[in-house]
Amino acid sequence: MAKGITTGYVQAGQLLKPTRTQADAVAPGANGGPSASSQGGILKDDSGGPDLAKIQLVGFTFIAVGIYFITVIHQIVSNDVTAGLPNIDSSLIVLMVVSQGGYLGMKLVTFGTPILYQTSPSSGPPGTAIMLPGANLGSPFDSQLLLNGSPINSTSWSNTSIQFTVPAADSGGNAWTVPKQVVQLAVSTMGQKSNSVPFTVTVLPPYFDICIAYPK
Repeated sequence: MAKGITTGYVQAGQLLKPTRTQADAVAPGANGGPSASSQGGILKDDSGGPDLAKIQLVGFTFIAVGIYFITVIHQIVSNDVTAGLPNIDSSLIVLMVVSQGGYLGMKLVTFGTPILYQTSPSSGPPGTAIMLPGANLGSPFDSQLLLNGSPINSTSWSNTSIQFTVPAADSGGNAWTVPKQVVQLAVSTMGQKSNSVPFTVTVLPPYFDICIAYPK
Protein backbone atom coordinates (compact mmCIF):
# COMPACT_ATOMS: atom_id res chain seq x y z
CA MET A 1 0.00 0.00 0.00
CA ALA A 2 2.83 2.41 0.86
CA LYS A 3 4.42 1.72 -2.54
CA GLY A 4 1.09 2.39 -4.24
CA ILE A 5 0.71 5.75 -2.47
CA THR A 6 4.21 6.84 -3.51
CA THR A 7 3.69 5.66 -7.10
CA GLY A 8 0.41 7.58 -7.29
CA TYR A 9 2.09 10.80 -6.12
CA VAL A 10 4.91 10.37 -8.65
CA GLN A 11 2.50 9.77 -11.53
CA ALA A 12 0.42 12.80 -10.50
CA GLY A 13 3.52 14.99 -10.46
CA GLN A 14 3.16 15.76 -6.74
CA LEU A 15 6.34 13.90 -5.80
CA LEU A 16 9.73 13.56 -7.46
CA LYS A 17 11.92 10.63 -6.49
CA PRO A 18 15.67 11.30 -6.91
CA THR A 19 17.70 8.87 -8.95
CA ARG A 20 20.70 7.01 -7.47
CA THR A 21 23.07 9.52 -9.14
CA GLN A 22 21.17 12.48 -7.68
CA ALA A 23 21.07 10.91 -4.22
CA ASP A 24 24.83 10.37 -4.33
CA ALA A 25 25.28 14.01 -5.32
CA VAL A 26 23.44 15.07 -2.15
CA ALA A 27 25.30 12.73 0.23
CA PRO A 28 28.04 10.66 -1.42
CA GLY A 29 29.39 7.70 0.49
CA ALA A 30 32.95 6.96 1.48
CA ASN A 31 35.55 7.28 -1.31
CA GLY A 32 32.89 8.77 -3.55
CA GLY A 33 30.82 5.57 -3.60
CA PRO A 34 27.06 5.29 -3.30
CA SER A 35 25.55 6.86 -0.24
CA ALA A 36 23.81 4.86 2.46
CA SER A 37 20.48 6.44 1.53
CA SER A 38 20.78 5.34 -2.09
CA GLN A 39 21.67 1.81 -1.02
CA GLY A 40 18.75 1.22 1.29
CA GLY A 41 17.41 3.88 3.57
CA ILE A 42 15.29 1.61 5.78
CA LEU A 43 15.22 4.26 8.51
CA LYS A 44 15.96 7.31 6.32
CA ASP A 45 14.15 9.57 3.89
CA ASP A 46 15.32 10.46 0.38
CA SER A 47 17.69 13.14 1.66
CA GLY A 48 19.48 10.72 4.00
CA GLY A 49 17.98 12.10 7.20
CA PRO A 50 16.12 10.02 9.80
CA ASP A 51 12.47 9.32 8.98
CA LEU A 52 10.43 9.14 12.20
CA ALA A 53 7.56 7.24 10.54
CA LYS A 54 9.94 4.50 9.35
CA ILE A 55 11.72 4.39 12.71
CA GLN A 56 8.37 3.95 14.50
CA LEU A 57 7.27 1.22 12.09
CA VAL A 58 10.48 -0.79 12.38
CA GLY A 59 10.79 -0.23 16.12
CA PHE A 60 7.26 -1.34 16.96
CA THR A 61 7.64 -4.35 14.67
CA PHE A 62 10.81 -5.52 16.43
CA ILE A 63 9.16 -4.99 19.83
CA ALA A 64 6.12 -7.08 18.84
CA VAL A 65 8.22 -9.87 17.32
CA GLY A 66 10.55 -9.87 20.34
CA ILE A 67 7.69 -10.20 22.82
CA TYR A 68 6.18 -13.06 20.82
CA PHE A 69 9.49 -14.97 20.68
CA ILE A 70 9.98 -14.47 24.42
CA THR A 71 6.53 -15.98 24.97
CA VAL A 72 7.42 -18.97 22.77
CA ILE A 73 10.75 -19.53 24.57
CA HIS A 74 9.04 -19.31 27.96
CA GLN A 75 6.50 -21.91 26.85
CA ILE A 76 9.28 -24.27 25.68
CA VAL A 77 11.25 -23.84 28.90
CA SER A 78 8.09 -24.61 30.88
CA ASN A 79 7.74 -27.88 28.92
CA ASP A 80 4.29 -26.80 27.82
CA VAL A 81 4.73 -28.20 24.30
CA THR A 82 1.25 -29.67 24.05
CA ALA A 83 -0.42 -26.30 23.88
CA GLY A 84 1.11 -25.46 20.49
CA LEU A 85 2.20 -21.99 19.48
CA PRO A 86 0.82 -19.21 21.67
CA ASN A 87 -1.79 -16.82 20.34
CA ILE A 88 -0.69 -13.33 19.44
CA ASP A 89 -1.65 -11.02 22.28
CA SER A 90 -4.26 -8.41 21.41
CA SER A 91 -1.98 -5.62 22.66
CA LEU A 92 0.66 -6.69 20.13
CA ILE A 93 -1.91 -6.58 17.35
CA VAL A 94 -2.90 -3.05 18.41
CA LEU A 95 0.78 -2.07 18.47
CA MET A 96 1.31 -3.35 14.93
CA VAL A 97 -1.85 -1.62 13.67
CA VAL A 98 -0.73 1.69 15.22
CA SER A 99 2.74 1.45 13.68
CA GLN A 100 1.40 0.54 10.22
CA GLY A 101 -1.31 3.19 10.40
CA GLY A 102 1.17 5.87 11.45
CA TYR A 103 3.48 5.02 8.56
CA LEU A 104 0.70 5.01 5.95
CA GLY A 105 -0.79 8.19 7.41
CA MET A 106 2.55 9.94 7.02
CA LYS A 107 2.70 8.76 3.42
CA LEU A 108 -0.74 10.21 2.71
CA VAL A 109 -0.05 13.69 4.10
CA THR A 110 3.58 14.07 3.01
CA PHE A 111 4.49 14.88 -0.58
CA GLY A 112 8.20 14.25 -0.13
CA THR A 113 11.09 15.90 1.63
CA PRO A 114 12.63 18.78 -0.35
CA ILE A 115 16.06 17.86 -1.72
CA LEU A 116 18.75 20.19 -3.06
CA TYR A 117 21.65 19.44 -5.43
CA GLN A 118 24.79 21.45 -6.11
CA THR A 119 24.30 24.98 -7.46
CA SER A 120 25.36 26.12 -10.91
CA PRO A 121 27.78 27.82 -10.73
CA SER A 122 29.15 26.71 -7.35
CA SER A 123 30.69 30.12 -6.57
CA GLY A 124 30.39 33.75 -7.56
CA PRO A 125 30.42 37.36 -6.34
CA PRO A 126 27.32 39.29 -5.15
CA GLY A 127 24.89 39.87 -7.99
CA THR A 128 25.62 36.55 -9.73
CA ALA A 129 22.60 34.66 -11.06
CA ILE A 130 22.52 31.15 -9.53
CA MET A 131 20.49 28.08 -10.45
CA LEU A 132 19.74 25.69 -7.58
CA PRO A 133 18.37 22.32 -8.77
CA GLY A 134 16.42 19.98 -6.52
CA ALA A 135 13.25 17.95 -6.03
CA ASN A 136 9.97 18.49 -4.16
CA LEU A 137 10.72 22.19 -3.73
CA GLY A 138 7.07 23.27 -3.63
CA SER A 139 6.19 26.80 -4.68
CA PRO A 140 7.24 30.31 -3.56
CA PHE A 141 3.88 30.65 -1.80
CA ASP A 142 4.57 27.89 0.75
CA SER A 143 8.38 27.68 0.68
CA GLN A 144 11.42 29.75 1.61
CA LEU A 145 14.97 29.84 0.30
CA LEU A 146 17.42 30.09 3.20
CA LEU A 147 21.01 31.36 3.20
CA ASN A 148 22.73 30.44 6.47
CA GLY A 149 19.27 30.04 7.99
CA SER A 150 17.93 33.44 6.86
CA PRO A 151 15.38 33.80 4.03
CA ILE A 152 16.46 35.42 0.76
CA ASN A 153 14.50 36.32 -2.37
CA SER A 154 14.31 34.16 -5.47
CA THR A 155 13.87 35.24 -9.09
CA SER A 156 12.28 32.00 -10.33
CA TRP A 157 10.81 28.97 -8.55
CA SER A 158 9.59 25.56 -9.69
CA ASN A 159 9.24 22.14 -8.09
CA THR A 160 12.64 21.12 -9.49
CA SER A 161 14.77 24.29 -9.50
CA ILE A 162 15.19 27.71 -7.92
CA GLN A 163 16.94 30.70 -9.43
CA PHE A 164 18.23 33.55 -7.29
CA THR A 165 20.83 36.31 -7.22
CA VAL A 166 23.66 36.30 -4.70
CA PRO A 167 22.69 39.05 -2.23
CA ALA A 168 24.92 42.05 -1.62
CA ALA A 169 25.01 41.35 2.13
CA ASP A 170 25.20 38.33 4.41
CA SER A 171 22.41 37.06 6.68
CA GLY A 172 23.31 39.73 9.25
CA GLY A 173 22.94 42.56 6.74
CA ASN A 174 26.69 43.17 6.52
CA ALA A 175 28.53 43.47 3.22
CA TRP A 176 30.71 40.50 2.28
CA THR A 177 34.33 41.11 3.34
CA VAL A 178 35.99 37.68 3.27
CA PRO A 179 37.46 36.95 -0.21
CA LYS A 180 35.97 33.44 -0.25
CA GLN A 181 33.18 32.72 2.18
CA VAL A 182 31.29 29.41 2.15
CA VAL A 183 27.59 29.71 2.98
CA GLN A 184 24.88 27.06 3.28
CA LEU A 185 21.73 27.07 1.16
CA ALA A 186 18.57 25.24 2.18
CA VAL A 187 14.85 25.23 1.45
CA SER A 188 11.94 25.06 3.89
CA THR A 189 8.74 23.69 2.33
CA MET A 190 5.57 23.45 4.43
CA GLY A 191 7.57 22.89 7.61
CA GLN A 192 9.99 20.40 6.03
CA LYS A 193 13.61 21.50 5.70
CA SER A 194 15.86 20.23 2.94
CA ASN A 195 19.49 19.21 3.11
CA SER A 196 22.05 22.02 2.94
CA VAL A 197 24.33 22.64 -0.04
CA PRO A 198 27.43 24.85 0.07
CA PHE A 199 28.00 27.94 -2.06
CA THR A 200 31.12 30.10 -2.10
CA VAL A 201 30.66 33.87 -2.17
CA THR A 202 33.73 35.46 -3.74
CA VAL A 203 34.70 39.07 -3.05
CA LEU A 204 37.61 40.95 -4.61
CA PRO A 205 39.88 42.43 -1.92
CA PRO A 206 40.10 46.27 -1.85
CA TYR A 207 43.73 46.34 -2.99
CA PHE A 208 42.77 44.35 -6.10
CA ASP A 209 40.20 46.99 -7.06
CA ILE A 210 42.80 49.72 -6.62
CA CYS A 211 45.24 47.86 -8.89
CA ILE A 212 42.56 47.62 -11.56
CA ALA A 213 41.67 51.31 -11.27
CA TYR A 214 45.31 52.44 -11.25
CA PRO A 215 47.40 49.96 -13.23
CA LYS A 216 51.13 50.33 -13.03
